[in-house]
Amino acid sequence: MKKGSSELENEVSILSRLRHKFIVGYWRCSKAKWTIDILYEYIHGSSIRNMYVENRFDKNKILKALRYLHKNNVVHRDLSCSNILLDDKGVVKVVGFHFAQEIEGEKEIGEWIRWAAPEILIPKESIVGRSAIFGA
Repeated sequence: MKKGSSELENEVSILSRLRHKFIVGYWRCSKAKWTIDILYEYIHGSSIRNMYVENRFDKNKILKALRYLHKNNVVHRDLSCSNILLDDKGVVKVVGFHFAQEIEGEKEIGEWIRWAAPEILIPKESIVGRSAIFGA
């Protein structure tokens, strides 16, 4: 297999058990010696990148998708405007699960501290003024 196939296998493993109206549907996967083909739900639309400024989508739908992922012990790890699609009917779909990770209980939560914004790790009494925005 080519380098990166483990990420695809991880994506298939995670998506194959998730079913939610705001998460892209996974249909099937086929593997050959040098390729992995993944069949997803077709989404006729575009990313929210341009629509974010115009505020033309329901942000609560994204939060519902994330809540569902977290209840199923999945961390997306690559959530960005390009990984949130909006179909032609206005339905939000979270995609791009190649970096997603399943966590197994609280023992692994400590590993995710590096992904948290600094203001999350600082006690609320210490924060003065606005929080900074940190990106990768």
